[in-house]
Amino acid sequence: MSDSQTHYELLGLSAGSDITPKDVKEAYHQALLRYHPDKVHRSASLSLSTADAKYVPTIDRIVEAYNTLLDPSLRKAYDASLRSSVKSVAHHGIELFDLEDFEHHENADGDRWTKSCRCGSPVAYVLSEEDLEQVVKEQPTQPDGLQEILLGCRGCSLFVRVTFATAETG
Repeated sequence: MSDSQTHYELLGLSAGSDITPKDVKEAYHQALLRYHPDKVHRSASLSLSTADAKYVPTIDRIVEAYNTLLDPSLRKAYDASLRSSVKSVAHHGIELFDLEDFEHHENADGDRWTKSCRCGSPVAYVLSEEDLEQVVKEQPTQPDGLQEILLGCRGCSLFVRVTFATAETG
């Protein structure tokens, strides 16, 4: 881990719209216990991996992650900043899919699309109707009439680029 890890990584959560406040609270308490200064200094009795031993986040950083992910408006702004920072990274080696390549699920909470990953995770990539609407609001449509979103796998570090067309109204 490094100082540049996301709030999700810090709390051990997978980024996604289906994280509940209860999930955030439980992850927060686990992170506080895991990185408590009294426990970290007794590294012989603590089961931290080598990567964890190199970086131990401060309690302030854990609290910041918790407060951000628990508050819906702060989380929305944070997620947008993550998406824009990922988009600034070169897209070499990222697989390209169309939304039609995803499995569509309809439910009372809105539409959802899922896709498996080559890492073996059966529901690795998840897009909600809200995610697509956010992209439409925040990003200009490409010259070919498509929009795109980068999506991280919930089971590994792979990303895919998903394109979709928006319905014109009027």
